Amino acid sequence: MKTRVIIATLGERPSLKETLGSIEKQNINELEIKIVCPKDSLSKVRQIAQECHLSNFELVEDSGKGLSAAINQGYEVPGDFEYFCWINDDDELTMKSLERSISFLEVNQNFCAVIGSLRYTRKAKSINLQNRVTPLNLLISKIGPNIITQPGSLIRRTAINEGKLLCEKYKYAMDLDMWLRIMRNGKIGIINEIQAVMKWHKDSITVTNRRMASIEAFQIRMSYSQNLTRRVLVVIFYLPTRLLSSVFSKIG
Repeated sequence: MKTRVIIATLGERPSLKETLGSIEKQNINELEIKIVCPKDSLSKVRQIAQECHLSNFELVEDSGKGLSAAINQGYEVPGDFEYFCWINDDDELTMKSLERSISFLEVNQNFCAVIGSLRYTRKAKSINLQNRVTPLNLLISKIGPNIITQPGSLIRRTAINEGKLLCEKYKYAMDLDMWLRIMRNGKIGIINEIQAVMKWHKDSITVTNRRMASIEAFQIRMSYSQNLTRRVLVVIFYLPTRLLSSVFSKIG
């Protein structure tokens, strides 16, 4: 079954080579890679991809409309694929991550997507944290902090049946909007393995924009809350979520 991996990058981070290297090491059949980057970075990114011995990769010129739009570009490139994921240029897939995810979805045909645990690293301070996912992650993300792990996830193409992959008006919490949309129509499975590694650094948009991300996430949760009880819970959890986001921003 063909799998597409999407990377949106400016081509500036040294970690891009490690990201692409982690994809090359997946060693699965029928893997296609779409790398979306600005026009002036195309040659540089192509060289990095070749140094990582990537095969079957395609460079896509970024439209310049933001990260969500860039990921959508990679998703919308014509092609016949059944599964897909995207990974940032400061993240890495763990060994056999895609193999585990594909196997799960092949066995569990009634699941729309699968997620796994995520390791956070910060080399400067030798910090290693782990987000070990459970079904509680999916429940909490509907009303409180978004703790659904996007890096290392894998999604069926058929799970995205309502317009674009990501809503481009969202700049920081676009993955939450996608996950809530998927959960409205189907189920998300869980793999009890570390599926990806996220590098925690000061220029990561998920670290430096925690305040804006929490505000955006609140708006998204409210839009998906169809009954009064859930809307009240979203409001109650909003302040603790903002405080938690502030703490993470200071750590970052």
